[in-house]
Amino acid sequence: MATIAIIEDDRMFNEAVTIFLKKEGFQTISGFSCREGIALISQMPDLMFIDITIPDGEGFEVCRRAEEHI
Repeated sequence: MATIAIIEDDRMFNEAVTIFLKKEGFQTISGFSCREGIALISQMPDLMFIDITIPDGEGFEVCRRAEEHI
């Protein structure tokens, strides 16, 4: 089963995406800031759903860090 990381600071939207993906059979892990998103990289998600404007940084920084682990 694929794991999808959701990095989104809007908690209601994060929860809505989580509920939808779980109903479709995916496992999810969530973060609400740049720092939390970077920490989730170590869990090796299959896909990352990343908001561009997140607290304490940008979603692009999470993408750059994820690329370093590929």
